[in-house]
Amino acid sequence: KPLSSYVPWSEVIGGILEFAQVPGFLADSEDRADLVSDSEDLAPGFIADWYGRFGEMPMSPKEIVINFSQDDISTKFDSHTDNGKSTMAGTYMRRLLDRTFEITTSEGKKTVRVIKRNRKWVVREV
Repeated sequence: KPLSSYVPWSEVIGGILEFAQVPGFLADSEDRADLVSDSEDLAPGFIADWYGRFGEMPMSPKEIVINFSQDDISTKFDSHTDNGKSTMAGTYMRRLLDRTFEITTSEGKKTVRVIKRNRKWVVREV
């Protein structure tokens, strides 16, 4: 299975290694992805920061990229183009859709959920 950001490279290297009869190229990519997602889950902090800074303001993927370009979460939107960054932000947000988060605000603890409304993402208190 090729790496999503490096499909042509993955296919070429995979083909070379297959021809050379070297098995297992990227065979453990799903295992590594699970480890990374568990150890580097930036979502709780990102959602708490979003709600703290913007409340329930809806944002498009492009607005998310702009508003969080200096935050740790911006590594999830790494691309060479602005359109690519927006696409990656939308993909990341789809993974958060309908997830609930317990966050701490100046008013105390709140439970919020990520929803989508009219092509924009919203962090809404539940």
